[in-house]
Amino acid sequence: MQTTLQNLSFSLNATIPIFLMMVFGGLMKKVGLLDDHTTAKLNQFVFKALLPVLLFMDLSKADFQTVWDGKFVLFCFFATLLSIGI
Repeated sequence: MQTTLQNLSFSLNATIPIFLMMVFGGLMKKVGLLDDHTTAKLNQFVFKALLPVLLFMDLSKADFQTVWDGKFVLFCFFATLLSIGI
């Protein structure tokens, strides 16, 4: 049960800030502080610049020898191949 709660906590810590930023952006657009052009440019900036930097920072801190699960990686690889094939 403890592992399930730890996983839930980890997932919520990763998703709640993103959800709150989406709500904040929606409110800013509804109020009129952001228009469609600005929103499109901000989305482009986040996906092309900020997310790759965040991914690199997270990967640089990870200890792959302790978290590597070969069976899970193979499962994901074959599940991806199967879904592409379908």
